[in-house]
Amino acid sequence: MKLGIYTLQGTLFEGDIKQLTTTTTVGEVTILNHHIPLVSRLVGPIVRLVDTSEKESIIKITSGFLEVHEQGEVVILAE
Repeated sequence: MKLGIYTLQGTLFEGDIKQLTTTTTVGEVTILNHHIPLVSRLVGPIVRLVDTSEKESIIKITSGFLEVHEQGEVVILAE
């Protein structure tokens, strides 16, 4: 699936991933391929992702919004 993480300062990440884990206002959520559409507020402190080559990355955020599209695209607007 495609992931884009954006802030007012610029792009933190754009690329293909296999998995994304982050914390929402109701708890931790993991997004995998074919996830149902979702919009949620993020509370930080990190976004953990695994790319298509199995490399894990951690991106620090304060807060933001997560949107999972039906077409397999995930967008995070973060602070």
